[in-house]
Amino acid sequence: MKVGVFTPDEDGVLVRTGQATVDVPGGAEGAAVPLAGLEVPEGVRLVLPNDEDLTYAAVEVDDASLEAVLAHPIADPLAEATVWAALWSMTRDGALPVERFVTAVGQLSAGIETVGVHTQVLAQAAAAVSQFARAEDRAALRSRLGTELAEQTRTLEAGSDRQRTAARTWALVARADAALAGSLAEALLVSPGTAAPGLAVDAEVRWLVLQALAATGQADAARLDAELEAKRTAQTVTWHRLALAARPEPGVKAAAWEAVMAG
Repeated sequence: MKVGVFTPDEDGVLVRTGQATVDVPGGAEGAAVPLAGLEVPEGVRLVLPNDEDLTYAAVEVDDASLEAVLAHPIADPLAEATVWAALWSMTRDGALPVERFVTAVGQLSAGIETVGVHTQVLAQAAAAVSQFARAEDRAALRSRLGTELAEQTRTLEAGSDRQRTAARTWALVARADAALAGSLAEALLVSPGTAAPGLAVDAEVRWLVLQALAATGQADAARLDAELEAKRTAQTVTWHRLALAARPEPGVKAAAWEAVMAG
């Protein structure tokens, strides 16, 4: 495997300034493996195990490297992907607080140019809030994340896959926040030209918004039925059923459970 050293350039972007190749012998768990010739400078720096992603490894960066990657973008796309994978693993393992992960996503994710990585990081931020944050912190974190997703929907390249990813993730996060769902509907159904210039508000996006409204009690069955009749396809029937089941009413949930388990 390779271990890379990255330091910030004049723009604050982490670039590779050193690298060492090392063989990790079998049975070496817990033992120190020398990295000959690798110089680690003082100050802001990232030391990245499994640089260039040559092997399967669960990577966890040291404290100084963590501070660097939570505040600075990374120039190399593969190193960037490796670092975000490490941050997500650390979040799931409880080694990195959800608040710090979500903050880093808010500060850095708009600069992730690789569509697949951008999509994954936004999805992981949403999952971090809903699955790993403390219950008392979720509302505030969800609101912060929703605000960032709204901003990316407005400012990322018009009509791009990254813009669409931001809008879709915004809609998914809004299913648990009435205020976010309301602002989402205003942005994407009422004034998309301003809030999401270039975004194709097609049937998928429209139904994602309707599902968020339904889940927060802002779209009843009559509205959802009318939307379905306006454009009925095999796919919109599925989206309509999901929206109906998302309504926050005990009877709705019981009926949906029965339909799945006994239908």
